[in-house]
Amino acid sequence: MVIVSAYVEVPEVVAAIVHHPDKLVRQSCHVSSVSTCIDLRNLFISNQTCFPKIIEQCSEGWVNNIIVTGCNPSKQKGKDERISFLRTLNPSCSIIEVVGNNYVDKDSIEEICAVDAFSESTLPISRHLTAPGWYSLKYKPNPPFIPITYLTVSFSGDLCKARFMSHLKSLHQKEGRVYVDRLMMSGSIFYVGGRTKFSDDNNLYTLECTPRSEAISLNIFNKPLLLVVRIVSFSLGTRSLKSR
Repeated sequence: MVIVSAYVEVPEVVAAIVHHPDKLVRQSCHVSSVSTCIDLRNLFISNQTCFPKIIEQCSEGWVNNIIVTGCNPSKQKGKDERISFLRTLNPSCSIIEVVGNNYVDKDSIEEICAVDAFSESTLPISRHLTAPGWYSLKYKPNPPFIPITYLTVSFSGDLCKARFMSHLKSLHQKEGRVYVDRLMMSGSIFYVGGRTKFSDDNNLYTLECTPRSEAISLNIFNKPLLLVVRIVSFSLGTRSLKSR
């Protein structure tokens, strides 16, 4: 299984697998299905504007399953509207809902790992219409309508866990006002991710934070890696594609 995170072009990932430079790998690999993971809380920048590349990552012909997270049973109306929007983007795909921190069930796993879902006879036409020339490596994707800026911050020492988490939570209040007051202006932070250690703990943690939805994930990482926290922001001078 190949997992690609952040903002990617599905045709480029599939083409990289199909045209792998190693002949043995190229002959052994087969794209059986493609799934994209989307947090419903971060589907829109505003009421009418999607995050960059969301629509492309759900394109018909390229994606067989859309795995949606951030489902809140107490806000059924908003959830249904968002899922309905995703269905209009790709009527032929399966929508797999993950509520809270629950895992994907057995039936959904079978859909994600379907052997020949990507090769269904009706899908190649859609692929060539949405990304002409992709198979011959001539496809050139359009740049995001909002420039994406990646900032990498390295720390020389360990962080105070309580203070760091407090600052991350405060981003939710700050960015909430940004969406209303200065939407799409320079400096808005939509995602923070990386690996770090804390002064009161010897463990290495992986961190993911989406300020708009106040979703913070902090888990122990077992492999010793360089201390780096990456901040992604969009400026005007954001779950995942999975393929087998």
